[in-house]
Amino acid sequence: MPPVAAIAVLGCDSPLSEQKPLRLQVELVVPKQDSGYLASASLSLSINIESVTAKREEFRKYLERAGVMDALTKILVSLYEETEKPADALEYIRKNLGGIMDSTSEIDILKKELEEAKAKIIELQSKLAKYEQKDEVQAE
Repeated sequence: MPPVAAIAVLGCDSPLSEQKPLRLQVELVVPKQDSGYLASASLSLSINIESVTAKREEFRKYLERAGVMDALTKILVSLYEETEKPADALEYIRKNLGGIMDSTSEIDILKKELEEAKAKIIELQSKLAKYEQKDEVQAE
């Protein structure tokens, strides 16, 4: 059987629950072909758990300020209180979370109305320009 490399965790200076950087020391031992061992290589790894936790907390606060947490909580409570649970919970959330499904078609209708109104404005502006030119010619 060929020799196998060995990895050993030599120590950890702080538990994961603490809010400070985590430092691990790892030793890697790689065997030679003639069953002797190479000198071990030591690796020190530092992971800053505090920055990850801080970023997560900052994102949570952002979601709260934006009202996302309240909206999600309300829709989940509404789903929980349903006497007959829907077959597709995700579809239920889509339909009831601010009317997202219905508002898409409404947005399309409003965009079309806006384009029609812009075209009408351009048409009326050109007619107005013609009438203003006629008035100027008659005034001279």
